[in-house]
Amino acid sequence: TFTTQPTLDRAHRYLVDLRTEAPEDCDIDLLEGTHDARLLGMVVRNVKAALRLKRANTPDSWPVLTMQHLLWLDDLRVTYHDGYPAGRVQITRGTEEQPGLWAVHGQLGSITAVAKSERQSFVTGHLHRIEDYWHTYELDGRPVHVNAFTPGCLCRIDGAVPSHRGGNDTRTGAHKHRIETWTQ
Repeated sequence: TFTTQPTLDRAHRYLVDLRTEAPEDCDIDLLEGTHDARLLGMVVRNVKAALRLKRANTPDSWPVLTMQHLLWLDDLRVTYHDGYPAGRVQITRGTEEQPGLWAVHGQLGSITAVAKSERQSFVTGHLHRIEDYWHTYELDGRPVHVNAFTPGCLCRIDGAVPSHRGGNDTRTGAHKHRIETWTQ
C-alpha cells in the first residue's frame, strides 16, 4: 500500500501544530529513526543518481528526497538529527553522579540491552514498549546512576499500517492486517 505520502503529510501537520503551540523561542529537535532512513536507502537502491538532487540554483539547500526538504523543517525551525542509528540529542546536562539525559533512537531489542550499550541515561522510542532500566556503575570510585526508558509507541497498533508482522495478499497486493503487540 502507498502510505509514504500520507505519512509525510501527517508528520508535517504535526510539526506545524507543534511549532504553532510551542513558545516562540522553543527548540524543536527531530531525531532520525529507522523509517526515516529507509527513504534514502530506497533511493540508493533504486535511483542512486537522484540521491543528492537539489532544486535548481540552490547549492545550500537540502537534497529533494530528504526529510529536511520533504517536511519543510527549515521553514518550521526544526533541527533534524540524522545519521541513524548514531544520531542523538542531549535533553539535559548531567551532574557528577547523574549523567545527562539523551534521546537516542535505539536499535537493540530491549531497554536493558540499549542501556548497557549506551552506559548513559537516555530515552528511546524504537522498542514500541513501555520499559525502564536503572543501574549504578562505579566510575573512579564514585557511583554513577544511569536510567533509561522508553515511553512506548505513538503509532497505530490495529494493523492498518504495514509492519513486520503484517503481509500482503499475493493476488491483490492488499495489506493483511495483524494487531501489533506494541504498548501505547
